Amino acid sequence: MKRCRCIGIVFVAFAFFCLLLAQEKNLRFTGENNKLLQTSFILDYDLIKPENPKPHYFIPYSRYTLNYFRIRPEDPFGWDGKHWQASDFPLKVFIEKPHSPYFNKKFINYVFYAFNVWNRVDERIKFSLVKNRDSANIIFRFETDLAEEYDLDYLGLTESNFDFYKIFSTAVIKISLLKNGNRIIQDGQIKDIIIHELGHALGMGHSANPNDLMYFKINPFADSEMYYNELSKGDVDAMKSLINFTYKKTVFERSFIFPLIYF
Repeated sequence: MKRCRCIGIVFVAFAFFCLLLAQEKNLRFTGENNKLLQTSFILDYDLIKPENPKPHYFIPYSRYTLNYFRIRPEDPFGWDGKHWQASDFPLKVFIEKPHSPYFNKKFINYVFYAFNVWNRVDERIKFSLVKNRDSANIIFRFETDLAEEYDLDYLGLTESNFDFYKIFSTAVIKISLLKNGNRIIQDGQIKDIIIHELGHALGMGHSANPNDLMYFKINPFADSEMYYNELSKGDVDAMKSLINFTYKKTVFERSFIFPLIYF
């Protein structure tokens, strides 16, 4: 009798333990984490309502590369001093209405995903969508082929305006939907380009390490289902250094271009 009772107690304890694990797994992959990520940026209105948006789950940062943030304007991989003021956050973002026949509404989801990627690095990095282009800090523009406008076959391009003190006033992110004249850029690469160019719009320069998201060449293996655990420690530390500088602290305006070139 005592043996049966003991077996019953063990069975109940085991069942209770399994229930706790199931609840924990449900929270981890379908509950609170997703709610946190979805509210990490501010939506003022629905510019283009995404079709069946999927939740995004992030895997902890993996690759241990070095912090590439360094003030060396003469170095092509050095930071040249451009930054936003702390009072500019949350940055106001305007997405121009796309007219390209190659545009897909899922690309708007990628913009929101990019907000989350950089917000995960530092919670002070926040964004807010606005209806008026003139009130925006950052403008997204999807174009059929940037090669028609520039001599090089750019996949993505960020043009920024800033003053004598290297303080941003505006940044225009241009995303090409074709490359090499007539080849459609894969969804995964578009996603990669959007996150990369948003990094430039925040003030990041290029990295010389191919393991970093801000490497100057596009990742040929980029996939639309990637969770961006490939954000390296170098990317994370460099962005944190930039934001820490921004929070520690217009004469004439000029334009500067950070290109992402396809090789």
